[in-house]
Amino acid sequence: MRGGGHGDRADGDGGGEHGERVPGPALSHEVSSCWGAATGASLSGATGRVGSAAVLVAVCADVHLHVTRLARVAALAREEGAEELWCLGDVVDALLGAPPAVLADAVARATDLCDLVLAGNHELWALQRGLFDAATAAAVQDWSAVEERHGVGLVHGSLDDPYLEFVTTPLQAGRLLRAAPGWLALHGHTHTRRLWAATDTAPHARKLATRGVVRAGEERLLACPGALTGSRPSWLLVDLRERTLEWRPLR
Repeated sequence: MRGGGHGDRADGDGGGEHGERVPGPALSHEVSSCWGAATGASLSGATGRVGSAAVLVAVCADVHLHVTRLARVAALAREEGAEELWCLGDVVDALLGAPPAVLADAVARATDLCDLVLAGNHELWALQRGLFDAATAAAVQDWSAVEERHGVGLVHGSLDDPYLEFVTTPLQAGRLLRAAPGWLALHGHTHTRRLWAATDTAPHARKLATRGVVRAGEERLLACPGALTGSRPSWLLVDLRERTLEWRPLR
């Protein structure tokens, strides 16, 4: 896991010069409904990153400028022995009127703390509305809304619409699981702790409880860690070797 060298807050001045705001591009690529084809479909069209295998991974989503909470998750994950921290998108919030320095600080801190950061709809909106300074816009354009890492499929929303669609139904979850590259897929965007399970061929997934340690069986699993924003922030600890998941409240 990476360290955190940017301080504790994203609601200050951000420190330093951030340059002029620049307009970002509209979404200019199509995303296939297959993880193999969709992986690396970044906002700039660049290829996504693939890292060496890790065993214990911490996962969070939907920070919405709560970077102090993100730093807390990073610290707790290190205490648990997690080797990587993944964030499934929406580090920033494009609707709160935050100044460019605050957005830049959030992006910089997420990049510093996390081994992988997905682009969410708020990153896309911030680019389209020209809310980022030039350096931050360039950094965020390298983020993808869809990734595959260590055999795990990752997406902010869904494969049909990786930025905006909410996965809330058994049919949507089943479709994601059939496209998953392995036993596990992860998504954000809904701000809700959620776990689905399905066989390789089942058209619909079934919903499972998110209490305690969940061990994967013969079915594939689709999980949402919840969100770091809101009154009940949570994150997820995934053991890729033991094939277990455990949701952790952030207190």
